[in-house]
Amino acid sequence: MRESMAALSQEMTAMAQAESAAKEQCRAAQQEAEGHLAVLEAKQQQDGVLKDEIARLSAGEVERLQDETNINKSYADAVRADIAQAEEEAERLSETVKEKEAEITTLQTQLQEAGASSELVQQMQAIDALTQEMAAVAEAEAAANEQCRVAQEEAEGHLAVLEAKQQQDDVLKGGRPAPCGAGAAGRRVQGRDREAERRAQGGRV
Repeated sequence: MRESMAALSQEMTAMAQAESAAKEQCRAAQQEAEGHLAVLEAKQQQDGVLKDEIARLSAGEVERLQDETNINKSYADAVRADIAQAEEEAERLSETVKEKEAEITTLQTQLQEAGASSELVQQMQAIDALTQEMAAVAEAEAAANEQCRVAQEEAEGHLAVLEAKQQQDDVLKGGRPAPCGAGAAGRRVQGRDREAERRAQGGRV
């Protein structure tokens, strides 16, 4: 009987120790799980903050690119308007030259009909005045044509820059690599801009 009681006591002690060890293991596992959950929650909060920041920066960058695009389009429209105005001025000067040529032809005909009279001197003076005026108009027409040409080259250069810039903006928005020719196009445009500037400076001198 005593042996049975001793064996039972030992068995109960072993069971108590096993139960205590199981409870300790369960407590440690619970603490570890709570730690992992806390880390996961902190990670989720951090991910949320990063996503919000990325969305804010993306929206700001898109708005900035849109503003730059609108500015470039406005500038291109202004350059086109200047070109149209220069073309109209050149056409008007061309019509003026034609009118002056017709007046000179009329005066020459009158001189031939009048012969060597007192009116000859006045008509010759009128022809000289018209010739000088016609030369001035021709110079103005040439200057207007040169201005129109320079403005057109400048507009083409700026429009090419605008197209290259628009392609880069599309790349930034879409995440695609930039076209291989974008850099070369920009360099060609800069060369045309410098050439137009040199010609404009040469015209002013």
